[in-house]
Amino acid sequence: MKKIFIILASAVMLMMCGCEEKPDNNIDTDDIDTMTLEGRFMKVENGHYIIIANEDQPTVMRADDKSLFDGLTTGDLIKIECTYIEMTYPGRTAIFDLELLEDGTISDISDETIKSLEDLGWVAVSE
Repeated sequence: MKKIFIILASAVMLMMCGCEEKPDNNIDTDDIDTMTLEGRFMKVENGHYIIIANEDQPTVMRADDKSLFDGLTTGDLIKIECTYIEMTYPGRTAIFDLELLEDGTISDISDETIKSLEDLGWVAVSE
């Protein structure tokens, strides 16, 4: 019961923060609280893109400019600038910028993480 209360309280606080739900990539990010996040990139069969930080924090990335994901393959190490992360599994965030740090492969993502995402229908595309 205590966990449910904490999750609900966190969700309410995130909704009240006043952050843009779906930001325009052309806006000045100085007006919005942003953060940077590093992790492994994962392209998913349903057309979505995920960043996996610390092997246990998958987050679906939304961007108005889908060309940010061009040239990336599952397993690449990336750094993103994003808004807050929604309290879901996997998490969700809107991104403003993406930088490729190093090439990678699907083997750079743990089997456990891939399996937990596949169990929820998030199947990785490996090139």
